[in-house]
Amino acid sequence: MAANVQDNSFDDDVYTGIWINRSYGPIYGATLTLTRQNGGFLIAFLAMYVGVTGKSFWKITRFLLHSFFSSTALPNGIYHQQQAILRNSKSALDAVEEVLYAMFAWRKRARKNSLCLIPVLALAFIVTASFAIAGISWLSITYSKLFSDCLLYPLGIFSSHVTTNNVNEVVLSGSGCETNLSFDFGQDAANIRLNQRRKVSEYLAYALDCYQGWQANQSQKCQIYTKPSLPYILDSNAKCPFSKEICQQDSSNILLDSGFLDSNNDFGINIEPRFLFRLKRQCAPLVTHGFSKLYTDPQNPSTKFMRYTYGRSKWADALSGADSSFIYQVPVNEAPSSLASVFRSETADYRTG
Repeated sequence: MAANVQDNSFDDDVYTGIWINRSYGPIYGATLTLTRQNGGFLIAFLAMYVGVTGKSFWKITRFLLHSFFSSTALPNGIYHQQQAILRNSKSALDAVEEVLYAMFAWRKRARKNSLCLIPVLALAFIVTASFAIAGISWLSITYSKLFSDCLLYPLGIFSSHVTTNNVNEVVLSGSGCETNLSFDFGQDAANIRLNQRRKVSEYLAYALDCYQGWQANQSQKCQIYTKPSLPYILDSNAKCPFSKEICQQDSSNILLDSGFLDSNNDFGINIEPRFLFRLKRQCAPLVTHGFSKLYTDPQNPSTKFMRYTYGRSKWADALSGADSSFIYQVPVNEAPSSLASVFRSETADYRTG
């Protein structure tokens, strides 16, 4: 899963190495995530590599040019100065500078002949510009919490492009996925409940920070996921999703529709094949009269529940003799201790009124 890195628990799960950012394809999306120290070494190497390669390429180029222009038919000063520049210039940029000086020096005495230096000037300039642009790497380096801004080295200045605008995009290794959890009562169950409470607190804090208007999305705390919030369509005048005798009103109900969301662009799931996901949720106040009954726990008579009989429980086949005629229950005059003791179905598709 692709995510943005901030100072949070996601940093411990950031994958370091080569991976493909599917948002940009298999070639341009080739990405290398390194630690701060290794990233600094790589940027320094790229800067020096571009500079050394540019000088070596110019040595070969000026040798070929020197051999090409070698002739006894043009024994003038401009010719000899051109050959001297090709022989002694250490870099293409030095050649550009020296050729310009030569053209400026010969502008009055041999202006037309000085134009013969233009091909050398043009080629030296092309080599200089090419290796400056060659510093742009196809690999983009992204940072975990151990990273800071990179320095800009004099050699190969464009090699700093390895820190692109997508610098905060990383992929999570998913080390906690497919972990077998023990649901036996004891310390393991207590740890699981403690972790669930901590996650609920984190999600609530994220919702308060990031779902309170468009300006909230600009906060650094809201840049953890691929998108700070997912789009949805709200219909506050939807029809009743059930039969008319169950709903309190036939219209003015709430319908939430996410539309089609992309697995990569919206959820940050960086795998193939990509898929589209759509979620629709409808909320309608229900009539409780005739569809509810008071239940007393036979093992604990002081505990009472209000059970709602809108249908057969999804867990009816696994209840082995237990009452499956109700689908939802709430404790009477008592706050529920956990969601698991309240809902008998996997998800609550409606509310009672």
